[in-house]
Amino acid sequence: MAPTNGPRIDSNPAQEPLPPVEPCTLVIFGGSGDLARRRLIPAVYNLLLDGLLPSNYVVLGLGRTPMSDEEFRSTVRDGVVKHSRQALIEDTWTAFSQHLFYMAGGNDETQTFARLKERVEELEQKFQLPGNRIFYLSIPPSSFTDVCEGLSRSGLAGTPGARAPYTRIIVEKPVGR
Repeated sequence: MAPTNGPRIDSNPAQEPLPPVEPCTLVIFGGSGDLARRRLIPAVYNLLLDGLLPSNYVVLGLGRTPMSDEEFRSTVRDGVVKHSRQALIEDTWTAFSQHLFYMAGGNDETQTFARLKERVEELEQKFQLPGNRIFYLSIPPSSFTDVCEGLSRSGLAGTPGARAPYTRIIVEKPVGR
């Protein structure tokens, strides 16, 4: 007879379906960089193909290199073609790319964060997003403080402890150097 004093496991939570992802805005600091082109945008594209992106979203790259939204889309498309684990599907890419945007600015410039706030709010209104935001810092560690302070000063960092809308700041782990 098996012991009965321990917890009984009837299901495996790892096999449960993932909860639906809420609509959100993803801002990638370092959006014109190699990591965004080779890893981050292809990963987001793969989330779409895997059915793991929310039904409504915006991806906004922010970097020092001046370029238009169309130039950004072209640059990251090349990254998806070369580095995605799944093949590019033209119709899917066309729909996906309409959610990709770009703006130039410096991580240490106050006006960048004022313009970023305007652009994020404009895109959230256009796509009817609830204000959920993820800021991905694909930048040198020396810029982390400037960006976090800029997000806070501009009001983009959200309200501490608020459940909705949510704000998350993801710091890319420095590798090398």
